Amino acid sequence: MSEDPYGTLEFVEFGVTHGDLRSDLDVEMAASMLDWLADGFQDALVTKELDPGLFHRRTSNSSGRCGSISSSTSCVARSARPRAEASEFDGAPIARRPA
Repeated sequence: MSEDPYGTLEFVEFGVTHGDLRSDLDVEMAASMLDWLADGFQDALVTKELDPGLFHRRTSNSSGRCGSISSSTSCVARSARPRAEASEFDGAPIARRPA
């Protein structure tokens, strides 16, 4: 039986090989984190479908769950990308988000 049934490790290695992820990334740790993250989201979605009365959260904003999932995955993706060289910015200032 495979320890990586979804091919997450191969997926992360592919990203490193093609320059989408940093070369100093611990691929096994990244694959484990992606599996853990996906399992957590899947468990939360399935639990809500199977027992809708279990969680009593405000549902006035229907995009809340999708928004939080989207921001979490984009945060993970941003931190895993290779760092850009200064020459790529052509001297333009880097926009920073306010603290």
